[in-house]
Amino acid sequence: MSVYTLIFYFFGLMMLASALYAVISTNLVRSVFSLFLTFFSVAGILVFTRADYLAISQLMIYVGGILVVLLFGIMLSDKNVLELVGRKGRKAIAASVLNRVLGAGLALLLFAVLACVFLDDGWKSVVSESQQAEPIQSTGFMMMTTYLLPFEMISLLLLMALIGAAYIARKPKHNR
Repeated sequence: MSVYTLIFYFFGLMMLASALYAVISTNLVRSVFSLFLTFFSVAGILVFTRADYLAISQLMIYVGGILVVLLFGIMLSDKNVLELVGRKGRKAIAASVLNRVLGAGLALLLFAVLACVFLDDGWKSVVSESQQAEPIQSTGFMMMTTYLLPFEMISLLLLMALIGAAYIARKPKHNR
């Protein structure tokens, strides 16, 4: 077994373990950090499959954007609301068992569909590096020339949404 294969399996195992912990953990902050490790592992696997553009996009979009928004959402949440989410009664435990059974059934269905797709040999096509590099270069060129203004406007819109969410979530201080 080569070093590359061992590193690939390491990233795969790290991805599966951290994704499982993100789903099982009852602490929201730990789940988000485990999700960070999952996204990072997916980016590592994408690097080893020579999909560098997808790996960078994975890091920038999911780790740099979505995960940060999730962390801000948790940090700006009221502590009492988060404690209410963590409480469990008899009805909540029954609903939790039902949700886990339904989730396991959906996971098995997804696994069966993916296994059928994987076993079908029609999707295995090889793309040369010259064919792969051309769309990436054209996408990058278009992002920095033709679509630069919409790209920057979306980033400003997201920044305004984040500032607005922080302003709305902030509690006014009452004089005692």
